[in-house]
Amino acid sequence: METIEFYNGHTMPKVGIGTFRVENNDECKEAVKHAIVSGYRSIDTAKVYGNEEQVGLGIKEGLEATGLERKDLFITSKLYFENFGRENVANAYETSINKLGLDYLDLYLVHWPGTNEAIMIDTWKGMEDLYKDDKVKNIGVSNFNA
Repeated sequence: METIEFYNGHTMPKVGIGTFRVENNDECKEAVKHAIVSGYRSIDTAKVYGNEEQVGLGIKEGLEATGLERKDLFITSKLYFENFGRENVANAYETSINKLGLDYLDLYLVHWPGTNEAIMIDTWKGMEDLYKDDKVKNIGVSNFNA
């Protein structure tokens, strides 16, 4: 499986399954499970997708069906607007990993850029806190322009 390498030496599979617009129901769970059984090792979700619980169940069942371990997968989720601000980041992260039934994320992204630069900087500091505390393996941004 081809991977890309992050600045810190961690790797991520180049191909994965996304769960945007996949409803929070058994179909979502089964899709994620099937993806893992079929060889996918990267799963992408987000708080705003509203399906982290079913994605988590699909991960659990996919691991059980394949005999893989959590460390064999690369799981991404995203921080949404309503949780911007350094003081909100850790709680949003904990909510996501609890819904997913995981101990950590491989990648946590700021989902969309905000319009207030000071809040974005403050939010990023919260993301750095998670990384420095070894709660997440990698941090980044999504849907931002260069």
